[in-house]
Formats: sequence, structure tokens, C-alpha cells
Amino acid sequence: MCCDRKRAEAALCNSQKRLSLLIQQTSIAVIQWSTEFLVRAWNPAAEKIFGYTVVKVMGRSLDFLIASR
Repeated sequence: MCCDRKRAEAALCNSQKRLSLLIQQTSIAVIQWSTEFLVRAWNPAAEKIFGYTVVKVMGRSLDFLIASR
């Protein structure tokens, strides 16, 4: 049972790493936000599309995107 759990945890870790890499490399904006609509993650494509760095948007409400357009 212990080995099965370790294998499952390793597979999950590998899957998370692969997904993270895909999100960083895609040309599509990927934005993660909290239940309060505060930015929690912002990929390089979002930076390019919206013109804001991740440092500038982290923790901010998404309404700034609508207001700035």
C-alpha cells in the first residue's frame, strides 16, 4: 500500500510539473483568480496580451482589465 501511494504521489507531481510547463509556454493567456476575483497566477502570454507584468497584477482585482480597455 505504501509503494502505491508513493507512485501515485510521484505521478501527481510529474503531472503538475507538466501542466505548469504547458501553461508557461502556451500563447493563450492563462489567469488564475481567487473566489474574490483577485489574480493568483498570470502566465507570460497574459503579460504579452494585456501588457501587465505578473508583479503588477498579483493580488489585484480583475476589474482593472475591464477599466483599462
